[in-house]
Amino acid sequence: MEYRIETPDSTRILLKAQFTAADMRKKADEVYEEHKGEYSAPGFRKGETPRSVIEQTHGKDLFTGPALRLLMQEAVEAAVRDGKIPIAEIMGSPEASVDSYVAGSAASVTVTYKKKPQPELVRYKGIPVKAADTSVSDEELEAAVAKQMAMQADYVAVDRQAREGDAVNIDYAGFCEGEQFEGGTSEGYDLLLGSGSFIPGFEAQLVGAKAGDEVDVNVTFPDPYHSEKLAGKDAVFHVKVNSVQEEIVPELTDEFIREYSYYGSVAEFREAARKQLEATKERSARSGYLAQAFDAIATESKITAPEEMIPEQTRMLCAEYEQILRQSGMTLEQYLSMAGSTREDFEKTLEPEARRRAVNELILDAVIRAEGIEVTQEDREKYIKDAADRYGVSPEEISMNLEGADAGFLYDILKNKAADLIAAEVIPGE
Repeated sequence: MEYRIETPDSTRILLKAQFTAADMRKKADEVYEEHKGEYSAPGFRKGETPRSVIEQTHGKDLFTGPALRLLMQEAVEAAVRDGKIPIAEIMGSPEASVDSYVAGSAASVTVTYKKKPQPELVRYKGIPVKAADTSVSDEELEAAVAKQMAMQADYVAVDRQAREGDAVNIDYAGFCEGEQFEGGTSEGYDLLLGSGSFIPGFEAQLVGAKAGDEVDVNVTFPDPYHSEKLAGKDAVFHVKVNSVQEEIVPELTDEFIREYSYYGSVAEFREAARKQLEATKERSARSGYLAQAFDAIATESKITAPEEMIPEQTRMLCAEYEQILRQSGMTLEQYLSMAGSTREDFEKTLEPEARRRAVNELILDAVIRAEGIEVTQEDREKYIKDAADRYGVSPEEISMNLEGADAGFLYDILKNKAADLIAAEVIPGE
């Protein structure tokens, strides 16, 4: 296999690949070995039919056609791996065409990539932005400490009426129009009153109940609702309260902190919490400054998003949502079903953000070119360490996952460095 790269003009990059007859035969043999079990012929057992016999029935392109596609993909992967196709400069899906091909002979193909536009920026340094307050008030600190202490709370059974904030263990069965409906029954379910995790109005009707009480909870399902049969309809849940539990938050003492944390005292714990809040606010401020700077740069330099960039940006946004939902034990399909939406409608809602991201990427590309930003070994190591910390795995595992994908993560590093430069040069004001 041989390939070369051509740039006939400023809008296209061409990958031209040639495959010898030997390349084609070898790859077609691999395809045949992988799929021969799918074919049979009189006089042969399934999976043992010679290739020539199968091709007599199904055509000579049966294995050579897929072989050509696989060789084309290998050529693309080689060109990306060799750094010959600058992924930072291309957009949209490539178009492939076959220049010459005869079954059993040599073949040649062309893969055409569209290049992203390269706008000239009026300016990207010294962008005025609205200042953000990154200081941490005593009230914010106390709220953060209380939240962390609440995570160490225990729930203890109490013999009294349930209050908001209590946990109740319940059995329930739901009925709509006199019929028990699917998915509306459970036993031994722990429900935190005031959490808003059930249908609006459900939890409030259990406030005041005691262990052993049986309560009829009357609700109206939202419209839309993930179950169309229930959307907008009245229902009643027959609920038995098995227990009422009160949240007991431990006392914040030096002894507790030493036992349940890495810190030696309450003072150290509070200082760490303050620094964590400050770091969170600083990250938020940076994001806000960048958003304002990107908008200003795009407006001044009259940058718009090419349509070819929108599908890929939308795909990446969907992937981000899917990852967030997986952390909650839910798939995107389940979420869309509950929301009464479709993937197509969901992707339409992402289009404005996809366009913003496409514009921002063009801006970052321009800064990378203007500043001659490069990736150092230190940058690589930091990227891998940060990813390992973020996903809770070893740096070695991240490195293994990145093998063969150097171009992608190096581009991420370049964009991050360009964004850091823009953020460092903004001018916060009123």
